[in-house]
Amino acid sequence: MCRGMKAPAAATISVTVNGEPRRTSADTLAALVRELDLKPEKVAVERNGEIVPRSTLGDAPLGDGDVLEIVHFVGGGEHSPLPLRERVGRGVRRAAAARAAVPSPSAPVGAPPSPARGEGKES
Repeated sequence: MCRGMKAPAAATISVTVNGEPRRTSADTLAALVRELDLKPEKVAVERNGEIVPRSTLGDAPLGDGDVLEIVHFVGGGEHSPLPLRERVGRGVRRAAAARAAVPSPSAPVGAPPSPARGEGKES
């Protein structure tokens, strides 16, 4: 290359990743995953409605207009600021609140939801 000349810019394409439009110069799914600061071995990718096997991400070409859903796997434990017991307890409480907000199929229409187990009882 001659002095003063710029290297040709990599062609960019438009893709949609998890519902968000994005421009990228990645040529394979694995390159895009790395561009997103994820590890290809820890993701699941759906391209245009079809699951792409993880073992083929490095060979799978990325095309202009591709619609992608990328899910990455996250381990629990030391990364969470809350102890496991507290995280699980919150999840259980949320699930109980969600169940309590859904009326029973046998309840008359317009009836208030019944209290969740253990709620409303006096000791």
